[in-house]
Amino acid sequence: MIEKEIKLNGAVVFWSLGEDTSAVDLDTGLRGLGLDAYTAEKNTALGAVKIALTKTYGKWGRPTIARVGGLEKYAVSYPKAVVTNGVDDIDYIKAFTVEYSTDKSVMIFRSPTTGMVVQPNGYHNAQDIYTNEMTTCARHKVARCLTRIVGYLNGVALRDRGGLYWLPQDKMATFNAVAKVIQDAGSNSVYTVRTAHDTESVRAICDALTNEVNSELNTINADIMGGDIKKRAMKSRQDRAVNLRAQVAEYESILGTALDSLKERCDEADTAAATTILAAFGA
Repeated sequence: MIEKEIKLNGAVVFWSLGEDTSAVDLDTGLRGLGLDAYTAEKNTALGAVKIALTKTYGKWGRPTIARVGGLEKYAVSYPKAVVTNGVDDIDYIKAFTVEYSTDKSVMIFRSPTTGMVVQPNGYHNAQDIYTNEMTTCARHKVARCLTRIVGYLNGVALRDRGGLYWLPQDKMATFNAVAKVIQDAGSNSVYTVRTAHDTESVRAICDALTNEVNSELNTINADIMGGDIKKRAMKSRQDRAVNLRAQVAEYESILGTALDSLKERCDEADTAAATTILAAFGA
């Protein structure tokens, strides 16, 4: 087999994220890069309550930690052996309910029978965890933040489920700055792997781009064919088709490979959106 090396500048990027990313540090760092629109939101008070209860009581007698109806509170219930009609069974007895204070600074534990404030075992540990969680971003939110930034930088996913991306060289300075922000904000690691790419690498990137663009175009076309989308939303679909075409053109230059079929599909989606807008709403 004859292999030909192609000088394809760029890098494969991926990351490993912790659970302690500071929301303030992340927002401040990305704001300094002009990327604050992509920052991750800190945990909600209700989410912080659930995390604190799970970390504190999740291993103590295997309680259930369930939200109380549609209220902003959780109930912690412990299993108890009971006999029903002569049959051994397990019932769950509610030990306490937990909500957050009006100013969201602390959790409030209450008796499920009297409603009085109580302090069960593990109370202080749970409060400490809650306080910390109120200043941090969940791992999945940081991952979504990074994925959106990679998309903004015209990166492509090398796996269907994401997690591994390729970025062109001219975007790496920005990504490296983002990586520093992410790593400085918590126990996170962001990796870049630069290699000499061969023809198989070009094929992998082309396939990834093709899959990604086709997936988005299928969604756009389905929205257009649906016929019940509003004018502003339809215009956003048209803009996205135009942006996808620009991305395809950029990758043609990077890869040195013609991607005519993808450009044609983008053009068709753009035209279909424009025609639908004119037909439904007038010029």
